[in-house]
Amino acid sequence: MTHIQSICNSSYGDHARQQCDIFIPDTQNNQTPLLLLIHGGWLSAGHKDELRGLALHCATLGYPSATIGYRFPTDIDPDITNDIVAASAHAQEEARCLGWDGEHIILLGSGSGSLLALSASIRCPKTLGVIACGVTPTTNAPKSVSTTSRNALQKLPENCNPSQLSTESFPPALLLHGDADNDVSAKDARLLHSALCDNDNISTLSILAGAPHQFIENTHSSASRSALTSIQDWIKQLDTPTDQNALTFGEPVFVK
Repeated sequence: MTHIQSICNSSYGDHARQQCDIFIPDTQNNQTPLLLLIHGGWLSAGHKDELRGLALHCATLGYPSATIGYRFPTDIDPDITNDIVAASAHAQEEARCLGWDGEHIILLGSGSGSLLALSASIRCPKTLGVIACGVTPTTNAPKSVSTTSRNALQKLPENCNPSQLSTESFPPALLLHGDADNDVSAKDARLLHSALCDNDNISTLSILAGAPHQFIENTHSSASRSALTSIQDWIKQLDTPTDQNALTFGEPVFVK
């Protein structure tokens, strides 16, 4: 049984949502990249605790993990990627206190949290890769979201819009999208994947059968299990980058 050390509700700022939880497994390989998990909620709802179960699950698999809370655009600073960058640095410091000796991080965003993960990935030092679960490639609000969420998205500056970012220094990306997503079309995920590949970036797109917009939270669901298998395989390839073409797919992979 894997022993896990943790620090919960560790503050990296003055706001109540500027907290993170860190879970570090006691394994022989303590240099495994730190997974930073970013919750969804269309920037007007959601909480880091929604991904605590996933963080614990990843830690039992040997992956040091942390869940990140962040302010919403209706709070003081509309550029909430600043919170992701600050939380990343803080979580790494706390993880080292628990025995983590790694150098790199991997950002993982769920739902609209993937928007933040993608945007922050080019700003967070030592980012080895970025994972988007329920790809949200643009700050344009879908019809399904509430007025509150729509207003929150409209407050974001351009540098929070993944589709507008320069892809020159974009880290390897794993895009996981459900074909039952009623919020963001799989077409939008394909467009981002194509844009990354066209600019010689490393991108993998997997379409998950039956998965909705948010699916990674419930680690017992078939969609989450399929996603976690893809994530583990992808991280192993990141750790052995002798053949980076193995991470790049010109066409999406469909996962049942």
